Amino acid sequence: MKQFFKIIFLTFLVIFMFSSFSLPPKRVVVKGYLKFYGNEPFAFLGIETLDGKQYKIVAENEQQLSDLQGYLLKIEGTVKKNSKKSFAFDSLKDGTLTVDSYSVEQD
Repeated sequence: MKQFFKIIFLTFLVIFMFSSFSLPPKRVVVKGYLKFYGNEPFAFLGIETLDGKQYKIVAENEQQLSDLQGYLLKIEGTVKKNSKKSFAFDSLKDGTLTVDSYSVEQD
């Protein structure tokens, strides 16, 4: 009987250990055009990809990126999906893209 409780305890311990870890953020490479969304003073930068997805842009150099509006960009970074419970006014339908690197592509 003591052995049975030990096995049950260890099983739950392993389950709780693995359930406490989250998956690493999904790295993506997207191509698209930068756009401004919202109205001043609540405007924010986003990208609409060539396949129609929309991501809010989060970057250290958002001012430099905003100057590239209208150019085709290739952006590498991580995507964080929106929570289904809360949808903030400064978010876009496919999530938030944190920019690691970017380059201007030829049309």
